[in-house]
Amino acid sequence: MSEAVKIVKKWDDGTTEFKLSGGGIEVTVYSLGGIIQSIKVPNKDGELADVVLGYDTPQEYGAQYIGGIIGRYSNRVANGKFTLDGKQHQLNINHGPNYVHGGLVGFDQKPWEYEVSGSKLILTYTSVDGEENFPGESETLCCVLAMSHT
Repeated sequence: MSEAVKIVKKWDDGTTEFKLSGGGIEVTVYSLGGIIQSIKVPNKDGELADVVLGYDTPQEYGAQYIGGIIGRYSNRVANGKFTLDGKQHQLNINHGPNYVHGGLVGFDQKPWEYEVSGSKLILTYTSVDGEENFPGESETLCCVLAMSHT
């Protein structure tokens, strides 16, 4: 089976929708948050069936942590505080008294840059110094690959 990455749609908010196919599966990815909107695999009858919880448009996702790339930190930081190199940092609080899954506006809600290279979709995001009160800049790269299996 051929492997491909295709641009399906450019949404009004600048989000790009991609479809990756290869190995008998199809994956739909949004550049907004690196969200995986669907993964379709053959069911017992050989028909493609979606196995991912997803919405029809990228705008419906919001801060629900469904299908997107979580960051700068995943999970919980108690009281939103941590110490690095002897200095205490206070992150933005977004879940009770804690920081969780990227804070107020995490990676899953950010527009990611993209590059299509053969059967690969490469998503990149730069989190600047001070974003969600984190110190330092962070470069993040996510590669989604469609490939046949034999």
